[in-house]
Parts: sequence; structure tokens; C-alpha cells
Amino acid sequence: MKRNLLLKITFTLLFLNNIVIYAQQDTIVVESLATDKDDYYKLKYETLDMFLRDESRLFKFAVSPFKPNEKYDFSIILSQLAYESKLAKNWSVVAEMNQEFMLLKDGVVFINSFDPGVRNYFFKTRQIEKGISGNNCNGVYAGIKASNLLRATKTIIDSSNDTYVGFYIIPELNLGIQQRISNLFYVDANAFVNYNTATNKPGFGLKVLVGLAINAGE
Repeated sequence: MKRNLLLKITFTLLFLNNIVIYAQQDTIVVESLATDKDDYYKLKYETLDMFLRDESRLFKFAVSPFKPNEKYDFSIILSQLAYESKLAKNWSVVAEMNQEFMLLKDGVVFINSFDPGVRNYFFKTRQIEKGISGNNCNGVYAGIKASNLLRATKTIIDSSNDTYVGFYIIPELNLGIQQRISNLFYVDANAFVNYNTATNKPGFGLKVLVGLAINAGE
């Protein structure tokens, strides 16, 4: 009798233990699914916010992995400080300060240039009407600017130090895309053609900028 009672108690405990284990496993699965779902919606809402919010003014700082010309010289460091302001849904004005640092065998060269221009985000009005974009500076654009309108060059070779400041007329057309890749970072890639009136030579290339963008319109 006692033996049968002991067996019944043992069987009952094992049965209850299995129920608890399965319940814990189900809870872990549900919690895991809930966490994955929360992460998914968080990422989704952050992405929607980047596309749908209004950004009328941007301060930007970026660097380029190569010198944008026909040779794509990776020995030249290019950085850019820029301000972009919306004029209308499709239009914006851009003021760029570009800096180049070239390390030569016997010295260094610093080039600073001021490049103003305008951009047309030609899909923006339609995107806003469809509710898939805010009034911002994300998207495909066509632009025109006065490249190297004001240019300052400083050359340091051996013991000599030479500085030159001058105006250039280098009109430039570009077609590109500017897009946020997070709430802080952005990428701007464009193909361009220009014409140097001082040397009577055309130029072309591809410029890729990656950097920070701060919404100054808030």
C-alpha cells in the first residue's frame, strides 16, 4: 500500500514538473517573439520618421573617400562643411565649404573653396502628396552650382610658404541622391560635369560624401 502511494506521488510530481518546464519554455518563446516584434516596430517607426518628418534647414559635415575627378586620387583627403535650406517643396539652396588636403613628397597643399548652388528634388512634391515623404532634403535631385567660386590655396614645400586667394568660374551640373541613413547620419552621392573657364577644359566625376546632418529647423 505504501509502495503504491509512493509511486503515485512520484508520478504526480514528475507530471507537474513537466507541466512547469513546458510552461516556462512557452513563456520564453512568447517573450522572445514579443521582443523581436518590439525591435521590428521600433526600427520601422524610426525609418518612417526619417522619411516623413519635415527638415527645412540642415547643417552638414561629411568626408569623401577619394578626390572626385577622373583619376580618383585616394591620397587626397576631402571634407565638406555645408548648409542647406529649403526654398520650396522641390527647391533648396546649398552653401558648401570644401577642404582638400594633399600630402606631397616634399610638402603639403591645403585648398579651401566656397561652392554655392541650388538643388531641385524633382520627385518631392509628388511624394509629399502621396504621404510617403515630408518636406525634407531626402531623395533624388538635380543641381547647379558655382564650383570654386572663391578659392584659397596654401602650399608648403620645404621652407617655402605660398598662399593664393582668387575667384574662379567653374559652373557645375550634377545629378545625385541625398539620403539619411539614420537620425544623425546621411550619404550624398552625385555624378557631375563642369567646365573650367580658366583652362578651357571640361571635367567630370563621381562624388560620394558620408557624414553628419543636423536638423537646424527645429
